[in-house]
Amino acid sequence: FNLTKEKGGFKILSRGGGKQTKSLTLEDKNGEEWKLRTIDKDPGTAIPLPFRSVSTRRIVQDMISAAHPYAPLVVDPLAKAAGVLQATPEIYFVPDDPAFGYYQKLFANKICFLEKKDPVPPGINTRSTLKLISHITEDNDHLIDQNAVLKARLLDFYVGDWDRHMDQWRWAVTDTGKGKLYLPIAKDRDQAFFYSEGAAMQYATRRLLPFLKGFRYDIPKPNWLGYSARDFDRIFLNALNKKKWEENVDEFIAAMTDSVIEDAVQHLPREVYPLTGDTLIAKLKSRREVLKRAAMKYHDFISNEVNILGSNKEEFFDVNGTDTGLNVNVYAREKDGDTSLLVYSRVFDPKVTEEIRLYGFNGNDRFNLKGKSKINIRMIGGSSFLGNRIPYSLLFWIAIALIIFYALRRSGWGRLLYAI
Repeated sequence: FNLTKEKGGFKILSRGGGKQTKSLTLEDKNGEEWKLRTIDKDPGTAIPLPFRSVSTRRIVQDMISAAHPYAPLVVDPLAKAAGVLQATPEIYFVPDDPAFGYYQKLFANKICFLEKKDPVPPGINTRSTLKLISHITEDNDHLIDQNAVLKARLLDFYVGDWDRHMDQWRWAVTDTGKGKLYLPIAKDRDQAFFYSEGAAMQYATRRLLPFLKGFRYDIPKPNWLGYSARDFDRIFLNALNKKKWEENVDEFIAAMTDSVIEDAVQHLPREVYPLTGDTLIAKLKSRREVLKRAAMKYHDFISNEVNILGSNKEEFFDVNGTDTGLNVNVYAREKDGDTSLLVYSRVFDPKVTEEIRLYGFNGNDRFNLKGKSKINIRMIGGSSFLGNRIPYSLLFWIAIALIIFYALRRSGWGRLLYAI
């Protein structure tokens, strides 16, 4: 990697990365931003200070080896086949280059991935997940392409990527003429193909850490595999019923043909393919056959209790219990009472869903309930409901706290400790 020549030359903007990965934000000659990040992890700063020693560092470093270092190279062509938006990584060796200046020692003689920060066409803006949540709770014309989110999450399950928290995503913004539509951009495929061996880890994954079961020929505990992203999924997949899930799963599986799988694994470095290539191909083909069963089980898990978020503007929540299920439609309300813009719609099956929670946030919202249903309905109003005496920002965090509280209430102490 030649900092001053690659892609026409880069200049360093800033350092990033988490507790284990080192990364640099670079800018090319056209003003486009890129990420250069190390493949190998440094667990030193992730270990609590009282336990930071040579022995503990070696143990944690050994556990890091359960992650496949070249997984992003394989996941990228699978994502393209499924229509999932993410950056295409390129692999480089970074020499001891004085052009890195202050960062020379940090990146000298390291193997790194180089990828675009935002893999979208010029002129398309992107947002972080936290900014997106702020937008969708502020105004009701900010909508999510939930089918695209589901395709991306199916890819996570397919490649065994259990580390998919809020910061692992960015969002491309498009204008529909009636508002903004957000498309997910998957980031950081560091835990794809994670596979742990050894008696201690096998024991731990039975009860304490079941989400670390790893990339196997089957998908034994899908609810735990998706557990770290359950709150993400309950926000960004709350409008899709069982039929939509089945349609998306079928489309995803159809895209994962034998030739797509074999070509994707061929993206491994030629020195690495003999070590894991054939095994990855066999596991991907095997997991394809059981993916639908696992995905629908996870659908039932996150559909047991569903959060439906309004915004700080005015909404009309129309809830109608029928013999076939509970119909929930949410409309944007204008000051004159017009409800022409449908912002949410779903039919709930009482055999799957026990409770739905309607969060009005601020604004003069209206809740209209009719018919009967076995599903419990909770209505959480905004500032108008409370007499305009509580600040808007506080109401938002109260609603988020309620969502977390109801999730933890049913979790048991083991899951509560994990969540903490």
